[in-house]
Amino acid sequence: MNRSSLIILLVSSFFLTSATPLIAQCSDGSQSTGDGTFVGPFINEGTTLMQGQTIFVGSDIVVPATLSIQSVSVKYLTFNPDFSPRYTGATTFLPPNADGDGFFGFHTIDADAEISMPGVNISILQFVVFFEDAGGTFVECRFFNFFITLEVAAPVQFADFTGRPDGRANLLRWRTAAESQNAYFQVERSIDGQQFQALGRVTGAGNSNVERAYSFLDQNPLINAFYRVRQVDFDGSYDYSELIFLARPQDSEVFIFPTKTQTILNIRLDDQWPFTHAHIYDLAGRQLFTQEWTNADANIFSIDVSHLQAGNYFISLQGPELSSTQPFQKY
Repeated sequence: MNRSSLIILLVSSFFLTSATPLIAQCSDGSQSTGDGTFVGPFINEGTTLMQGQTIFVGSDIVVPATLSIQSVSVKYLTFNPDFSPRYTGATTFLPPNADGDGFFGFHTIDADAEISMPGVNISILQFVVFFEDAGGTFVECRFFNFFITLEVAAPVQFADFTGRPDGRANLLRWRTAAESQNAYFQVERSIDGQQFQALGRVTGAGNSNVERAYSFLDQNPLINAFYRVRQVDFDGSYDYSELIFLARPQDSEVFIFPTKTQTILNIRLDDQWPFTHAHIYDLAGRQLFTQEWTNADANIFSIDVSHLQAGNYFISLQGPELSSTQPFQKY
């Protein structure tokens, strides 16, 4: 079995006798006997797992000379600190590989499985191999234990998050593979990828096990901007999507100069596009300044920004035929 791309996690195997506290009960109720026979067992996803997660597992097995592998079971268990049983999850039975000297396959941890609690329980993913004789009679079984950490499943599993310019707006789309207690999504934007402003909300599905698609239109986009989606549960806890970056083509109708200024910021239009308001915002999305024109029919306009503190800002021009938002720096 080729494991060049797998995380090989050899943790521990046990000799099973009646004195061993971690007794693997076989399908016929007999106790396992024999020494460890697993070689290079692995959990491809590592040893920190989540409720409801599907994992890829496997191992080579040294098979006793007169026996063959009947099947291999995989299940998640927890024990009390004294190794008495506490929780047993669903079992997946996997067949031996074509050569009869190992196994591999998928196992899904129960969505409501007991999570790891240090000092309270011991979390284990257990493999049990069942051997049979030439006549097909079950003879014995042996087991292998991975000590793992099981965490609460993420409330929302994002399948993807993308964006693209759409006319004068930016169209953002995302899909979820599953949702749990999901109240809403908050779309956020940033110039520098660190300080974000909230743009709007999209209602979540609450609980869902099917793929769902969502979208949001940023009607006043920046030329360059970072976006993320903040997912919020009903209890107020939250998580974030990945961060994406969108660059829009330079608006040939509007020019802001100089882009680094101490006093005056100029606005030049290619045409006499009428606009009525200019709004200046900081990186957190707070509106700091507004200037209004009653007859904006010229090509060049000037705004005094000397009262602003040094830093990065963006100016939004709004009118019946024009909507443009561009960044500038005050020093």
